[in-house]
Amino acid sequence: MLFKDLNLQIKDEEKVIKINDKEIHIKKYLPVSEKLDIIDIALQKAQEADGWYNELKLEIYFNLNILYSYTDLEFSDEERANPEELYDILESNKIFEYIIAGLEKSEYEYLYSYLKAVKEDRISHSNSAAGVIKTLIQDLPKNASAANEILNSFDPEKFKELKNFAEAANGNRPIPQLMPKV
Repeated sequence: MLFKDLNLQIKDEEKVIKINDKEIHIKKYLPVSEKLDIIDIALQKAQEADGWYNELKLEIYFNLNILYSYTDLEFSDEERANPEELYDILESNKIFEYIIAGLEKSEYEYLYSYLKAVKEDRISHSNSAAGVIKTLIQDLPKNASAANEILNSFDPEKFKELKNFAEAANGNRPIPQLMPKV
């Protein structure tokens, strides 16, 4: 038998909940590509410049993207422009609780555990030798530029003064390793 003969399709069932007498439709299932988007967006938005993840931002962006993807709620560009404020409004009115309760329990648990697992994998990778080498390669142009500026602004006379000060602080004993090879 051929798979196509089964006539299977992705189920698009919904659950309807009411909040303030307004109906909100919640998808029971979301395609994997959209689930991956929820995880990727939350991780990207929550990652700080130093590579670590801000747990509060992770919570904010994960829950907002659950809401954006699983419900028929629509938000204006202005409302989306300030995710922290939008999150506070939704959280203080228990909207996330209602939406999460409306999802299939296994669906939310799967997404949340996957979010945590991917975060830990990325942290492990960034701390591995491969991750460190990748970071060095990415930072090389910026660091080379800074090193070039230091070399261009190097003043041998100031260095000599620094060497004399260091020797005086060292009981007037020479500090040969401070002398640059020219």
